[in-house]
Amino acid sequence: MLYESLRDYQRDCIEQLRDGVRTGNRSQVLVAPTGGGKTVMASFLLSEAAVKKSVAWFVCDRVALVDQTSTTLDRYGVQHGVIQADHWRNRPYEYVQVVSAQTLARREIKNRPKLIVWDECHTMYKSVMKTIEDYADALVVGLTATPFTKGMSKIFTNVVNSTTTDKLISDGWLVPVKAYAAKPIDMTNAELKFDGEWRDSEIEQRGIKIVGDVVSEWINKTHLHFGGPVKTIVFSATVPHGEELCREFAKKGYNFQQVSYKDGNDDRRRALIDEFRKSDSDIQGLVSCEALAKGFDVPDILCGIAAR
Repeated sequence: MLYESLRDYQRDCIEQLRDGVRTGNRSQVLVAPTGGGKTVMASFLLSEAAVKKSVAWFVCDRVALVDQTSTTLDRYGVQHGVIQADHWRNRPYEYVQVVSAQTLARREIKNRPKLIVWDECHTMYKSVMKTIEDYADALVVGLTATPFTKGMSKIFTNVVNSTTTDKLISDGWLVPVKAYAAKPIDMTNAELKFDGEWRDSEIEQRGIKIVGDVVSEWINKTHLHFGGPVKTIVFSATVPHGEELCREFAKKGYNFQQVSYKDGNDDRRRALIDEFRKSDSDIQGLVSCEALAKGFDVPDILCGIAAR
């Protein structure tokens, strides 16, 4: 049933990956835009491996993505376990395992995989690259929307390109985006890093000065387009910048919560994200500096703020 539920371009990608294996490509990249369904296509590949009783790993690099992937696999009926410190879904007997990249770096896993699906493979984690090298007989499929990191061609020998964002919008799979530019930060004479980018501390200090404008802009535009507040995700320059954003939203009566390294433990972050996913969530916005920058999937978010 999972294959039948795939979109036409997704089925085509599966066939192209199969053709790639037949022509001798052990490691391939599956490229799809944000919202293109990379995890759904991966779910099919993992389910096929399980039917053949082959061990298959889905490797991702963040707590939010581990749980999100597990939820997607549940939705499509793919039995699986999770290999991550103290995770409640520790089921080593399952053929399909969701594994965090951090766990790969710290722990030896006994069951050798026949298939490794690497989410956000442009991140080029050394632990995952070593795993691919160690399990030389395993097929590898990397998932990414941005296959441009230097060195990827040393790992992957074939690229399967699915579709474009414009095509997804025109076919009705994604909604059109209405973009606005708020008041710009004054970065005159700001200190630069060695690579020519502004220092995070400079962005933070100057960005905080227009936080009120960010909040006012959000209030005005959500009322204009939706008649009031809607579920929102915010990307801040730094964690202190995100904290200030949350305070400014709170002053106006809106519940925005930050997800960051200051969460203290995975349980608090998991609880915040689970609450935010609810259709009737008490949280109107999640703020993140880096924690939710990759692959975060909450379909009913209607507004995004790039405050970086």
